[in-house]
Amino acid sequence: MPELTDAFCDEQLDQAYFSATGIRIVSGGGAAVGAASGRGSGERPIFGPDRPPVRRKARRKRGVALARLEGYDAFRSGDWHNIEKFATVRMPMFSVAFNTLKGYESAWKHWVSFQYYAQLDIFLDCSTKTSKLRASTWLLSFVALLTYACGYKASTIKKCLMAIRFFHLAHEFENPLEKLPRVWQAYRAIKRQEGPTERKHPITPEMCDWLDADQRGGGLKSVIKRASRYVAIFLGCRCSEYLGPEIHWEKIILVSCIIPMLDKAYCSWFDEFNGLMVTFRASKTDQYNEGCKRYIGIADNPRCAVLAFREWRTLQPEHFDHASSRDQPMFTLPDGHVLGRNEVQGDYREAASALGLPTEQIGTHSCRVACATWLYQAGYSIDFIKRHARWVGDSVHVYLWEGSGLHGMVKKMSSVEFTLHTHIF
Repeated sequence: MPELTDAFCDEQLDQAYFSATGIRIVSGGGAAVGAASGRGSGERPIFGPDRPPVRRKARRKRGVALARLEGYDAFRSGDWHNIEKFATVRMPMFSVAFNTLKGYESAWKHWVSFQYYAQLDIFLDCSTKTSKLRASTWLLSFVALLTYACGYKASTIKKCLMAIRFFHLAHEFENPLEKLPRVWQAYRAIKRQEGPTERKHPITPEMCDWLDADQRGGGLKSVIKRASRYVAIFLGCRCSEYLGPEIHWEKIILVSCIIPMLDKAYCSWFDEFNGLMVTFRASKTDQYNEGCKRYIGIADNPRCAVLAFREWRTLQPEHFDHASSRDQPMFTLPDGHVLGRNEVQGDYREAASALGLPTEQIGTHSCRVACATWLYQAGYSIDFIKRHARWVGDSVHVYLWEGSGLHGMVKKMSSVEFTLHTHIF
């Protein structure tokens, strides 16, 4: 085992941060650079937004390698009490994503405060019928307080309940919610009171056609918008994966994340490519930051990401060719800013209004809804849609809208012929 010096620990943390985000910490100054950025190599200044300086304190607050940091510190101190405390108390906490942990900690404080003022235990005992009844009473009272006194919505209440479950398990207690079904009955009652969730409408093919026609002749900016539009729709991108103005550097698609393909092989941006391979480095459902790739082929109509990228390459070849641009967000506009959410939403709502469609339920997330709906209307299975657009649960059903895409289904059903066999002998 290597000696646990400060230099060794910092080196390990820097490597973990680089693996998770693609950002390398520069010794001494604390500034961050990309692996292939060319910063500091004498090349011309990078066009587009600069990555903010990343100092170790800020990095640790974001949770990258935080468990590793605390583990190294515990073993470096040589105090077995601290080592045991880290292993039994802190380490189980990092079984969820850092942002999820922060949300659970905030929700857990509500429960701790509620029990503290009532002078009750924060960990619930459900071993006997009497203790289960007592625990159920406390939890139901807590849910009622959050709903009718604090005015919290069902989603916030569910987060509080999940926090109670998480911290019980993390401290070697049984999950009380598994033995107290009345608590979930109360949650469902509150959710019923709120009514159905307001669903975003999908971007329709007609809206895309209208935007393509309206933005035709608009120069480089319009081409970039068209390219981003079809990447978002065909791959079901979340806003943080391709839009600004707040840039999530560990998630956003960079120039280096999209590689052109000619048939089955990678090629240069200056070949007549007919496909694109897109790498998602991280996402909210990718708990281990393993990343994934998705392919976009050329379409046989103008709603085509490949054609948009070909035109973009012709108008701005340096965006794809220059080494210093590779760690910049792909959809950087001519003025150096990353394409923003408000501008994209404005375009979609303008198209919806022009076509006589309601605009209130149209937003940037409508591209992800469009991905699921277009695939569904094209006849793809739910399992394929979940994998392609990177869903891990059944929430994909909320994104599916009915339409006339399956008009051939009735023809097939009405023309079916079969002989019925029953179990009568």
